[in-house]
Formats: sequence, structure tokens, C-alpha cells
Amino acid sequence: MIKEWSKQLITLVLLAAVIAAIAIIATEKTLILGIFFPIIFVLIILYTVKDVQISLSVQSPQRLKVGEEAYFYVKIVSKGGFGLFNITLPTFSEMEIVEGTNVCLMFKSFREREKEVSFKIRTTRRGIFDLSNTEITYIPVIGIVKSEKITIQTSKTIEVVPAITMLKKSQFQFRSKVIKPRIAISRLGPPSNDFESIRDYIPGDPYKTINWKATARRNSQEKLLVNVYEREGMKTFIFILDRGSNMLSGSSSNNPLEYSIPLILSGAKYLTSKGSNVGFWETRTFSETKAPYIQPSSGADTYTKLRRILIRVEAVRNKNIKYKADKTLSHIIAETLPQVMLITSLNESNYGNISEFSSSLMASGARLTIMDILSEGISAKYRREDISGLFQRKIIKNTKSGIYKAFPSGCTIVQWEPVSENLGIAAARLAMLSGW
Repeated sequence: MIKEWSKQLITLVLLAAVIAAIAIIATEKTLILGIFFPIIFVLIILYTVKDVQISLSVQSPQRLKVGEEAYFYVKIVSKGGFGLFNITLPTFSEMEIVEGTNVCLMFKSFREREKEVSFKIRTTRRGIFDLSNTEITYIPVIGIVKSEKITIQTSKTIEVVPAITMLKKSQFQFRSKVIKPRIAISRLGPPSNDFESIRDYIPGDPYKTINWKATARRNSQEKLLVNVYEREGMKTFIFILDRGSNMLSGSSSNNPLEYSIPLILSGAKYLTSKGSNVGFWETRTFSETKAPYIQPSSGADTYTKLRRILIRVEAVRNKNIKYKADKTLSHIIAETLPQVMLITSLNESNYGNISEFSSSLMASGARLTIMDILSEGISAKYRREDISGLFQRKIIKNTKSGIYKAFPSGCTIVQWEPVSENLGIAAARLAMLSGW
């Protein structure tokens, strides 16, 4: 099938031939000049329909923090074609363009064309994002040639890490309303090299502690035996993050889940710097067989693993959450008697399940503190409130005291309204009540 532009090209060639024939018959030299105009148009069309080659290179940071601003530098090189390029440069979701624009126009003539474009972005949410593909619309200068859409794939990933607050010991040097014991709340730390006893293997025990000789002597039972070593005197802290739909109140970048992540990372950074053991678990749905977790340990590697997990963690909507400790977590709590911090957002629909979960954790030996992130203030941030709205928020906040009565008496609950209280103050209150 002959394309539309091919028909026009044949028409112009025939027109040039007719003019040339008329000029020869009439012996009129001026008519010969009329041959050049169709030939010029033919040459333009041939160059216009030539394969368009366009490439671009993107320079951008590989890692950013939430709320950080950075420039994207894009170099565009085009070969072939003769017309206008409408270019939508690559971006990624959960970002804001604060300077410049990612849409540009570029006119391409007969020569090769290069153009450099830059724009400034601000990250709004943590995660690992792939840059979107570049969409280009090529509009030829000759109207008889149809426009063309070109897609250039961009294989570039940007990691946006949560922004943390560097907590200092001086922030916690004020009188607490809670009377602390003279000894550490969590007395048991990591195993030492001093042998203590032999017992049956429990899920969560390191494989390197298996006593193969003792296991081989138990030919009648198919159970493994492990060595138990005396533990050092480090404190053990375990963070548990709720992934229920209650953590999604607000926007995609401002909700209890997004506020809880820098709180956990800031606390873990401070605790590991003091040499404490830090572990992490997250709740999972009934359809999930397991979820990422970190066994309590100290050092920079623990914080790096935790940050890697929290970059990808997402809350689930319209799915039932299993508020139950797995075998590994129950075993570690029973052995280390840690301080457990459950980060959640309590409401009338979930406090019953979370209360039962809290009771089971404390029954296993955990010293439990619950950080209740108030979502009413986060939602109100995106709408204009009158006096009645503020009064309603005050009532909702006070009604939480009725919900708290359903929790075990030894459980400490800390309220945090991120809109009115910064992370440092919230962490200081949590530290005083949790024994940091």
C-alpha cells in the first residue's frame, strides 16, 4: 500500500517533469526555473521522512532523602528528520518539580541538533523509583507527512531514603514522670562464648549453634539440639510496625506509615550508637506466609538492613492483618525479655485485635510500649478547619482514653500528633517511657 506522503511525492515529481517538458517545447528558459521548486520540496520530504534518530542521557543522583531537592540534567541529541519535537522528559512518581519543567520543544533542521535541559525536583516519599519513559511527538515541517510518536526507554533507578532526626543523649536529660528501675529494663544481650547448656532447637536459633554430635546421639528422636551460651548485658529493643489500612489515613506521602518510618530509623540509629541490640518485625496479612524481619543485633549493619527494609515497606488496604507473633519473635522475646515498641494508629475498628496482640507479647515477657500516631490531625492538614473542626479533633483525641482501657495494665501508650509535634520531641517522650 502506498503511503499518503508517497502519493504527494509522486505528484511533485510528475509536476516537475510536466514543467520541464513544457519548457523544452516552448523553448522558454524562464519556465525551467519552475522545475526547482518541486525538486526542493521533494528533497525536503525525503529528508523529513528519513528515519528519526533521537537519544538522551540523564544525569541525576542515585540516592536522595525525603524532602531533598536535586537537579536533573538531560542532554538530547537528534539526527534525521526536519520538524518540531515535543519532548516529555523522564520523571518518577512521588516527586514535585520546583524549578523548570520536564516538557520542552526542540526544532530540528537539516543539521544534527543537541539541546541540554535541566529542572529541579523535590522528593516527597521514600521508596525505590524507576524513571518513566521519555515520550516524544515528532511533528514534520511539511504538513503532508503525518506526526510520529516516539518512546525512549529509561533504565535508571533512584533510591529515596527516609529522612531521620539525629537524636542525642542530651535530648533525654529531663525528669521523667515514670519511675525507672535501678537495673536495665532489658538485661539480656547477645550470646557470649561461654557455654551454658544444651536444649532443643527452636525456630529462630542460628544454625551455627546446632550441636551435631549431641543431635547424632539422639537417634530415637528427630529433633535438633543447640548450644546455649551465656548472654552479655546489652539492652534489647524490638520495633514492630503495623501495616494495616489504619496507617494510610491522609495522603500517599503524609500518613501514619510515613511518619512512623523516620521515627523507627531515628530510634534505631540512636540505640545502635549506644551498643544496644535492635530488632524489627512487621505485621503481615493472612495471605502472607512471612514478612521481612531483623533479629536483634547491634552495629551499623543492623541499621543498614533496617533502612533497606523500611524503604520498601507498604501498608495494605482492605486486607485483614494477622496480629500475632511468629515463632521466631516469640522465642526471642522469651529469651531476651526485650523492650518492644509497637508503632500503630489506634481506632475503633482495630484496637480489639491490637489489644489481644499486646497481651500475647507481654505474656511472652516483653515490656511493651505503644506509639499511637493520631491520624485526625494528618487528615485535617489538607482541608481548611473552622472552630467546630478543631473542637471535634479535641473530642476524638480525648475519646482515645476509653480505647486505652482495653489494653493490659502494664502496657505504656504514647500519643503522637505529627502535625503539631516534631519527631525529636516525640522520640524524647518515647525514650523516657521506654527506657532508652
